[in-house]
Amino acid sequence: MRIIKKNLLYSVLVAICLINNFFLGCNTIPQSNEKPNILFIIVDDLGWTDISTGSTNYDYGSDYYETPNVDWLAENGMAFTNAYATGPNCAPTRAALMSGQYANRTKMYTVHDPNRGEEAHRKLIASENKEFLDLNQATLAEALKSVDYATGHFGKWHLGGHLGGGLPDEQGFDINIGGTNIGGSTGGFFSNNIGAYPGNPLMPGLEPNGLENEWLDDRITGEAIKFIDQNENKPFFVHLSFFAVHTPISSPKTDFDYFNDKPKTKHHNNQTYAGFVKSFDNNIGRLINYLETTNDPIQTNKKMIDNTVIIFYSDNGGLGGYERSGIEGWNFTSQYPLRDGKGSLKEGGIRVPLIAYWKNQIPTNTINHLPVTTVDFYPTLLALSDTKIPDNKILDGINLLPVLRGEDHEINRDLFWHFPAYLEAYQRDVPNFRTTPVSVIRSGDWKLLYYYESKNWELYNLTTDIGENQNVASENQSVVNNLGKRLVDWLIETKADMPKEKETGQSVDYPNLP
Repeated sequence: MRIIKKNLLYSVLVAICLINNFFLGCNTIPQSNEKPNILFIIVDDLGWTDISTGSTNYDYGSDYYETPNVDWLAENGMAFTNAYATGPNCAPTRAALMSGQYANRTKMYTVHDPNRGEEAHRKLIASENKEFLDLNQATLAEALKSVDYATGHFGKWHLGGHLGGGLPDEQGFDINIGGTNIGGSTGGFFSNNIGAYPGNPLMPGLEPNGLENEWLDDRITGEAIKFIDQNENKPFFVHLSFFAVHTPISSPKTDFDYFNDKPKTKHHNNQTYAGFVKSFDNNIGRLINYLETTNDPIQTNKKMIDNTVIIFYSDNGGLGGYERSGIEGWNFTSQYPLRDGKGSLKEGGIRVPLIAYWKNQIPTNTINHLPVTTVDFYPTLLALSDTKIPDNKILDGINLLPVLRGEDHEINRDLFWHFPAYLEAYQRDVPNFRTTPVSVIRSGDWKLLYYYESKNWELYNLTTDIGENQNVASENQSVVNNLGKRLVDWLIETKADMPKEKETGQSVDYPNLP
């Protein structure tokens, strides 16, 4: 594991503490005696380069979008350059967060129909797909609630509702504001004018409040602050799930106008999207300000920020940047130098920003290059809250708490994806897909993909070719064999569903090793 500590003063203090540790048993980072509050912020469809800090993306932060409050979290916490979402679109990643499991176990592989795009262009039949998280899942919220956390969900849920599965308050949350089975804002982004899809009820807890044209994410942020304010005797777990920056792309007028005179850049040039990004960052600033200025009701003479873990994350890549795959349109943003965007298993579709903040517990201004993914949050948040894993619970991730505390030790691990489905390219008259059925392993510098239609392997060295421009599988047969075997073993161990042959209806074979 490679860690860069940019704060020289911090490094000196750590060195002093290590010397003291030899003589006095001092810890590198002082440990908190209280269960920490947890504020988990997830932005919808936010890409790897869609924030202005370069800490999470090898200095490819946006020169057009502005996120000063996200930047503050990075400057005062730990930023991850190799963070991933477990799915290329919304629901699979959110299911992984709440369950701690890969899609092979939850069976939530994609959003809605797994056979998307023109039937004539699909060579296989996608596997069956669950649209809702099983109610018998022991969720992260249920685990934290079992140790007396006040649990609140605010914003997008997309894991169940009146069409099946359960709402957040049926899966461990004390309160649900805005969470339903739908994946986006249904009637614009104003909380006093929330519409609905046919047959779908209004978003829970977001009835008209008399404020004209209140922005939806402003409303849910205010509701989250109200919840924290009203739960004074317990630590809290707040799952704040912004509807930004999911379509329809929109922006508050003041945030849009902010960019009137700012020059656009080659890859980031959509003013409405820029205002949209600014809108959620404003709300992160509201939260930080509230935590910094509000007395901690549990710890005397401290502010709430002193014992609150803040996680900032996205559920998949940004919507755009598909030109190199022959897809035009829907390019609201770009993740250059990464390839493709949301819906693809190339880096632009799954590599996302991740920042962790915890005052005096996580070293400040630190960049971490360890590959991490969504399933790691469940064991990590249980560890930092001293919560036992629920009985008979299978967890696919690793506990990152030692990493967050700055313990510099090697971690070798593989990351996996399995997507036995199709995602169209919004161009129904051409045979282009954001992805066809594919399985993926990332191990060290290598990323190996197997496409089930063509039975073709693609291998990329992400250190030398982060844009996945050159498939080097043929020159590295031993790497393909080694990683391919581990990928197949994982598919078997997790009982992954396979796409089917059109002619026979039989499941396709596991990837063929060269």
